[in-house]
Amino acid sequence: MPYYLPVLLNPLINAVFNCPTPGTSSLKKVFVKLKNRRFILVVPRTNILLEYEDLETGSTLQELSYTYDFVASHIIFPEIEEGLSENEFRTLSGKTVLIRPQNGAIFTADGFDRRRRFHITDFELFPNFNDYLTGAIHFPLLFVDLPLVGNVVKREDWESFAVKQIDNVTAPGSTKDQLSRERTTFEQVLRIHPTLGNSFNDLFKNQRSIITSSSKDLQTLSRLFEKFCVDACELLSSESQFDHFTNKFKLVHEYVEVNLYDDFWSQLTMLNQGKEIESICDYQILKYISISQVSTFLYPHDRQKFDLHYVTSAEKNIEAATGCFKKLATSSTHSEKSEIIIETLQTLTKTIHGRKGDIAIDADTLMSMMILVVCRSQLKNLKSHLAYLQKFSENQTAVTFGILAYGLSTLEAVLYYFDDQSKLKSLEKHCLENKVFWEKISLKSSDLNNLTHSTTYMNLLGIRTADGRSSLSICIQRNNIDMFRNLLLKCESEFPLEDLLNDETTDRNTLLMELLQAGEEQVAEIFVEILLSSCTNHEVLSYLNRTNKVGRSAAHYLMHAHKLLYKVGHLFNWDLKDINGHTPLFAIFRSYDQTDYDKMVSWAYWAATQWYESRGSHLQLRKHMDSKGNTLLHIIKSNLDILLTNDSINVNAVNRKGLTPLMMYARYNRLRNIQSLVKDKRLIIDKLQKPLFLTCFDYVKNPIVLEELGREMCDASTFTTVSAHSIKFECDDWFLWMTAKSPTHDPRHKTLKHSLKALQSFLMLFLKTNPMTFLPVELIINELKSLSKFRIMNISRLETNHFLHNITFFLSTINEDPQFKDVIALPEPEFLEWIKRGLKKEGGQLNERIEPEEIHSVQSFLRFNLSELNTIKTSVVILGKLAAFRSLKSADVNESYRMLLKKGTSCYSRDISESFRVPQNLKFVVESYPFESLARHLQFFEQCTTNLIEKIHSIVEIKIPKWWQLYGELIDLRNEYKKNFPHSVKPHANNGGIFGSYIETKRFKLEETLTAKTKACVKRLALINNSIKEDNEMIAVEVSKYLSFKARFWKSGIINDFSARTIKVINEQLECMKEAVSFYHDQTRQ
Repeated sequence: MPYYLPVLLNPLINAVFNCPTPGTSSLKKVFVKLKNRRFILVVPRTNILLEYEDLETGSTLQELSYTYDFVASHIIFPEIEEGLSENEFRTLSGKTVLIRPQNGAIFTADGFDRRRRFHITDFELFPNFNDYLTGAIHFPLLFVDLPLVGNVVKREDWESFAVKQIDNVTAPGSTKDQLSRERTTFEQVLRIHPTLGNSFNDLFKNQRSIITSSSKDLQTLSRLFEKFCVDACELLSSESQFDHFTNKFKLVHEYVEVNLYDDFWSQLTMLNQGKEIESICDYQILKYISISQVSTFLYPHDRQKFDLHYVTSAEKNIEAATGCFKKLATSSTHSEKSEIIIETLQTLTKTIHGRKGDIAIDADTLMSMMILVVCRSQLKNLKSHLAYLQKFSENQTAVTFGILAYGLSTLEAVLYYFDDQSKLKSLEKHCLENKVFWEKISLKSSDLNNLTHSTTYMNLLGIRTADGRSSLSICIQRNNIDMFRNLLLKCESEFPLEDLLNDETTDRNTLLMELLQAGEEQVAEIFVEILLSSCTNHEVLSYLNRTNKVGRSAAHYLMHAHKLLYKVGHLFNWDLKDINGHTPLFAIFRSYDQTDYDKMVSWAYWAATQWYESRGSHLQLRKHMDSKGNTLLHIIKSNLDILLTNDSINVNAVNRKGLTPLMMYARYNRLRNIQSLVKDKRLIIDKLQKPLFLTCFDYVKNPIVLEELGREMCDASTFTTVSAHSIKFECDDWFLWMTAKSPTHDPRHKTLKHSLKALQSFLMLFLKTNPMTFLPVELIINELKSLSKFRIMNISRLETNHFLHNITFFLSTINEDPQFKDVIALPEPEFLEWIKRGLKKEGGQLNERIEPEEIHSVQSFLRFNLSELNTIKTSVVILGKLAAFRSLKSADVNESYRMLLKKGTSCYSRDISESFRVPQNLKFVVESYPFESLARHLQFFEQCTTNLIEKIHSIVEIKIPKWWQLYGELIDLRNEYKKNFPHSVKPHANNGGIFGSYIETKRFKLEETLTAKTKACVKRLALINNSIKEDNEMIAVEVSKYLSFKARFWKSGIINDFSARTIKVINEQLECMKEAVSFYHDQTRQ
């Protein structure tokens, strides 16, 4: 009879598992072959199956999902076949695939039309709700990005959302692009024609001998280079392959350069030997030059007009230009050198910023800044570089006019400056004084009075280093805090308040940032007191929230001076993020090396809360999340209670790796956090990390942590008295770790382990002792034996997780049996001894007799229970299917939502596409977790009910009919005996003569036969009597146990558990919705 359930979104999953008429389906052949087998279904992404078609067949993938070849190619079997490696699997169609889950990939192999690699996106256990696939109660799904067969392309009717391409008239490629293409072609042609390459090699060999034959002046070297380029061009004149090149001479020029640069460079350096800067002065000392000691408009004579902000802005440009200028040392072509000079010039001439606005760099200041670049770069052979740039250009116009010419003239003027001995000596003197001064203020033994009485040193208080450090900054860097304090307090005229506010390094670190990084809490407090007493509120806010090169404000360093949190914490912007996505609060929470960590995070959290409240808002954890998805909950080392007081936090939030805060605490042994978190009713302790499918128990290394988590897991349900939480390989064996509620005389829980072998023996002993048990012992044993049989780690973990839930229910139920109560809580040695000793069971009597009336009574009792159980089963099956489909349809809704967002973001309308861009952590998700758990619990309950039904059915349909058959045979035998022997007294043997003797012998044999048959029948009837009586008694006990189990399990294991999980999920979704609303609110305000 066909049955109809809601259609699943993924066509392939729906085709295989949700067929209403399997007997007449196009996949009938598939279903017949899979009837009693376990298999893995490889599932392409839903959007691919819905939106794409196969070029080879012209059919949509949705249509192909209902064809044998397509489906059979996506079904693989876990069994190892001869000739296949451990990672190879056979498909239903006889093809081979190679699966490497550690690499997240699946490869097609033998049987496929070509070898391809596919990306594994997810794994899942699919609950089997149909009646035509009976090989397992759930089947693994392996999701991939594309189908394993066919050549797919997007269907045209799905292009309606696609971005509309505006047809623009494409401009011809730029000269630079064309040159790059021709350069590639030029090199390819030379490789293809080795004869031409040999001709060039001979030419270069000859030219090299000419260059090195004698010393030559600059003009001669320049003419030789031009001649060599012309000679090289003549080699190409007869080659037609180069006729279409528009930049032939430039390409040849570069080719000559590449081959002869070292030879020409050697001549140039010899020519300028003794004339370079490094030869006429102490070049090393010049790197100590300060920006204040060269002529610029940055230091006006009127002190009132001075703005340190312009200086720090210029210093950043100079540092960047210096880094660029240093590249000249490794350049080997004219074009490379030209680009470096131009980039250096452009960097130096960038507009600088100050409180009076932006200012452009004039020519005189540019030259002075170029002098600083030369001194700080320590680049040698500068005159040789300049000569090469001026005389070895492919286009002389470029070095005569334009930006390159301006850069070369500036560099030439700078070199003339160094040729002036009086200026050079003065520069050397200043640099030497700077070096000595910086060494003086770096020494803790230096006396400020000696410095202040020296006019030279007093004049040097305003100098700055190459990385933009003032005298105050150097004191902090060199850890001479006493000198810093004295300079700050005793030299106020040299360090006015405006300079303190604008003083920052080229990395944009302020003095306060440096003090905090140095851990100088007391001095930082003094500095902040000066700011608070001397600056306006706007100036204080602006200064405290200024960011450095890596996007950090002073608040990011408050872990080194957390007392300031109480004083000015409410003034910091706690939403600022550095380049790693860390807010100040996040950075403070990550400072694990602080001795007073708990107090620090408490003050930081309080300060941040105050700042948010002052702005009419509240602290949201989503704003304090790094690029890896870690929230404050994930990273906090201890003192978790301060976060748990916030009702709006999601205690089950996962980071990009799928780790919850609880998993992080278990991994890093944060016991105090675990003790606080397990008390929170919002916690979902058994949440899985995807895609590895690990729980918090898989990360535990500390036995104390394991006991804490085990106790919470065990107490989470009022039904379970035993909680199995992990299976681990230890001491060359596999062990099941569990936590058991201890006997009444022991208030503590026991966390212990039992080997899987011992557990299997225990289960078999229970089955032997309780053959009519309603618990699905055989199924549990089979699950135990089949663990890891799928050979794919992720699927094995899913299987293990399912087994742990089942064994938890099973052991908790057994633990209520008086014969087995608390046995599972015994230590491993005692547990093994108890199994070995076993339970003695008294044998039944074989001579007990049951009358038909009693059989009728037994039969009526059993049929009544059978009817009731079938009614219960029907309801449970329906409810189980509803729960399973609610879970499956939740996944479908989520997939539809993802597809909608993807389509929306690709819409040609920018306004529409932007409205579909939602942060990952705020995307709407219909949570299936409670219904997955509900379906799993109902499945166990269904298995218990089915098991009991089968046991009763075996009595009602097999043993009792057999009893009636034997009873009928016995009646027939007795009637036949009475018929043949109406009198019970035997006649005398000596009567009747020979004929009488013959008759008597025949009667005797008949009587013997009937008597033997009657005795055998009676014996068999006695056996089945005993069996039925025992079974009936045991069934009566089991029905009683089942009804007790049903009442407890239905209330505690299903209703209460489902309600608790649903409430947790609703709370989690509520917080996500609140964050989403807040996010959109923030977006609209921007």
